[in-house]
Amino acid sequence: MASYATYIADPDLEILAIKAIASINGELAARVVSPEQLRKIERELECTLLCSKPIPFKGPQILLDHRMELAEIVEAIAPASAIKKFSFNKLDKKVVTFAGLSGGVGTTSIALNYAFEKSTNSRVTLLDLDSKNPEIATALGLHRIDERNERISKNLTVRQGIAEVEECDIYVCDLGCDTAHPMINMSEEFFLVARLGFNTLARLRELSVMPSALIINFYERSKIQHKIRESLIEEFPRLPMVEIPFDSRTFELAAYRKSALLEVSKNSHARKSIATLASCESM
Repeated sequence: MASYATYIADPDLEILAIKAIASINGELAARVVSPEQLRKIERELECTLLCSKPIPFKGPQILLDHRMELAEIVEAIAPASAIKKFSFNKLDKKVVTFAGLSGGVGTTSIALNYAFEKSTNSRVTLLDLDSKNPEIATALGLHRIDERNERISKNLTVRQGIAEVEECDIYVCDLGCDTAHPMINMSEEFFLVARLGFNTLARLRELSVMPSALIINFYERSKIQHKIRESLIEEFPRLPMVEIPFDSRTFELAAYRKSALLEVSKNSHARKSIATLASCESM
């Protein structure tokens, strides 16, 4: 795993640099804020320094410019092997991606249930592209799906990692909480999964790519959540929002049976919300 340290005064550029590091599965060893800290990093760590101007530094360094887009930064810092890893030829297939605004928001569950819904009338390949915490195999009770396909039903196949050319109509991709994953740029629809909290608005402001829709998971009609939702609508009036109601019993039943809401509780409000999302061709 490639290791990096940032020494960048521009906060927006540093955020993009950190997202680029995450997108190539690199390690952020340090965020340097002073010459003293830089000297310590130089003595104690082996890493590549990302900076916005030339800095006296014994190790390798890469200069970044405030005019650079995220994709340009990824290309500048990524080892050749990392770039190759994400090569993907979608051909004429539709790509739908799901990423979490943070960890623990239920991204895998939403992506899995969405794939089940789409498979009722389309051929779907569900790709687990969460490099840090792949969970689709566990959710479906499978032992290993890395680098091979596992057929779940007539129209649904799952795989961990990038797929070869598939006999399918749609790729549904679980990206974990990687909101800078290269697959997002290849997708027709990018759904961002979030659980409403006081930092949700701030996190949305940091995104380099706005989603097709914000999926509010574990939604409860409380005063606090309603207030947060209203603030999101005020700042992002054109961003569609889909609420998945809080329903721990139904999701726990699906997890226990290693299946989807469609098969264990098709009349639940949570399942109906995901079915509605899947029935929309475009948000």
